[in-house]
Amino acid sequence: MIRQSMSPWAAQCLRVKKDGTLRLCIDWRELNKLLVSDSGDLGDMQAIFDGLKGKKYFTQLDLASRFHQMVIAVKDRYKKAFRDADAEEDAFQYLRDTLASPKVLAFRDLERPFELHTDASTLGVEASLMPTIDGVTSAVAIASHRFSQTDARRGPTERECMGVLWAVEHFRSRFKLVTDWSALTWLFRSRELCPKLHRWALRLMEYDLELEWKAGVEHVLPDAWSRLPVANPVEVDVDGSFPDTVVCCRRCGRDLRTRVEGCKAG
Repeated sequence: MIRQSMSPWAAQCLRVKKDGTLRLCIDWRELNKLLVSDSGDLGDMQAIFDGLKGKKYFTQLDLASRFHQMVIAVKDRYKKAFRDADAEEDAFQYLRDTLASPKVLAFRDLERPFELHTDASTLGVEASLMPTIDGVTSAVAIASHRFSQTDARRGPTERECMGVLWAVEHFRSRFKLVTDWSALTWLFRSRELCPKLHRWALRLMEYDLELEWKAGVEHVLPDAWSRLPVANPVEVDVDGSFPDTVVCCRRCGRDLRTRVEGCKAG
């Protein structure tokens, strides 16, 4: 039977339609790769039929859905754990609602100083434009950029520097630049730069910015977004009611989904 589990194993789970009804399907391919084959020789069919000569009783064993009819050994049950798709969907919706809440989003106040937080990974770069209002730092704009295959193979320092350059040229404003790569703090002071870094440093000097280092454990937002960049970012102009509108729409959508599922259940 299905029950809650804290197993370190977790297979993907999804629901598909079969004969007009929903069927629960679990992807056991990764588990099957670790199983030891227990196959045996079926024997010669002619010899099997010859062995039936003179017999009076015949039977067969056919388990159409054996995963529902055979009990799994207690020591192996933790291997059959799977993730509930509904739980993941609820977690995703909660994350979207939180990101759209006034605690996270804010609107630009040009009278206040801005901080530009950047971070780069092997996938791309993320940049968050964040002012501090009443002691609370919130994002007013988030942008990301996917690296090409060539750029993704560069070293960490070059990737971080490319990310800073892309973010600065993207937002083009006066701000304090915050990065978790300490090597960038000497970018404007070192006289022994390779030609590539020297050219990038000259491009950054066109902008009025202040460079600051922050520990990676505190650089959460840029780090998370840099690992899942948007390939083709879309920019949309919004008014002051946008955060409240998004929160309201998400709440209404969740209530509607609950009602639809209730109607399907009769």
